[in-house]
Amino acid sequence: MALIAAAIGLITTIIALLVRVRLRLNAKAAVISALPSFSMLLLFYSLAAHMYLSLGCWPGGIGEAGFSPVLKAHAYAATN
Repeated sequence: MALIAAAIGLITTIIALLVRVRLRLNAKAAVISALPSFSMLLLFYSLAAHMYLSLGCWPGGIGEAGFSPVLKAHAYAATN
C-alpha cells in the first residue's frame, strides 16, 4: 500500500514538472502532509511499548491472546 502511494506521488510530481505547474511549498503544508505518516509511526511504536509493558515481555506468538481490552483497542487503532 505504501509503495502504491509513493508511486502515485512520484507520478503526479513528474506530471506537474512536465506541465510546468508552479509548486508552492510552505511549512504549514509540509506539516499537514506529514501528520498522517507521523501519527501512524506514533501509534505503531506506542503499541509496541504498550504490549511490552502490559505483558511484561514480548508476545510469544501472533494474535491478541492474553491482551487486555485496552491493549486490544490500541492494537485495533494502530492496525486500522
